Amino acid sequence: MWYRAENSEDQLRTILEDVSVGIWTYDLNMMQFEVSEGFEKITGYNVKTFRKDPEQFRAIIHPDDQHLFVSGQKELMILHTDMVKEYRIICSNGEIKWVQNRGRAQFNHLNNLTRLEGVLIDITERKQMEESIQFLAYHDELTGLPNRTLLNIRFKEYSKRGHFPLAVLFIDLDNFKDVNDTYGHIVGDLLLKDIADRMLELVREQDTVCRLGGDEFVVLLTEMDESRVVRVADRIRASLTEGFVYNGFSLTAGASIGICVSLQGNSTLEEMIQQADGAMYDAKKNNDYEHKAYGNIAYSKN
Repeated sequence: MWYRAENSEDQLRTILEDVSVGIWTYDLNMMQFEVSEGFEKITGYNVKTFRKDPEQFRAIIHPDDQHLFVSGQKELMILHTDMVKEYRIICSNGEIKWVQNRGRAQFNHLNNLTRLEGVLIDITERKQMEESIQFLAYHDELTGLPNRTLLNIRFKEYSKRGHFPLAVLFIDLDNFKDVNDTYGHIVGDLLLKDIADRMLELVREQDTVCRLGGDEFVVLLTEMDESRVVRVADRIRASLTEGFVYNGFSLTAGASIGICVSLQGNSTLEEMIQQADGAMYDAKKNNDYEHKAYGNIAYSKN
């Protein structure tokens, strides 16, 4: 019987090691901290390091997450409740990992706290996946630019804070379909990425460059008068005509741009995009076009 129990324990330990789980115990009477080999796999530090110095574990917790460790200790030792905390650790090679630390307190027959025990689980891959999902919820997958959802959030924030005037630039690339048809979608994707990077260089940190999809982009500018908005649009248009080089081929990405400026925030984002979109189509037909609608000023430049 004892042999089977010992064998089962060895099998469980092997399984835990394979899935990057470390077992830990802290004997409060002996003031001794014991960890399994899984700790070495997760942290890169030899298990003897933790056994010799119980404070070593706290030392490798990311400085910004130290409060979570303290909170966990309080739950175990003062509140006597089970503890589940997720925080970052700094491994021996400098790599930052996410771990989940689960622990519980053990008591003797007199109900005195005698030991803490738990497991440390490497959850880095899960955290990275969660961050990726979170990022894609608000950003374009190809270019990494904010998507329409994030654009709408920022528009509402700027409107609420009174960051007027607000301006929307609707940018439509000229003849982008010809690039895909001639050079393939791989080159087309590279061109879109480079266009995104180039536009980011031409706006301020507080402004937002958004990819709506396909070859359409929207730029949201804040606290900028009409003349400055037009200058930004002209810089973007001029930059996109400078050309991009791929495998020896030089490509240009001309653009038609429509602009809608809201002086007092009396339009929604959708209304401003529609007006800028309409101005952009007029820009494709006319070299210089200007009109006013709904109290907003909309310009088109081509």
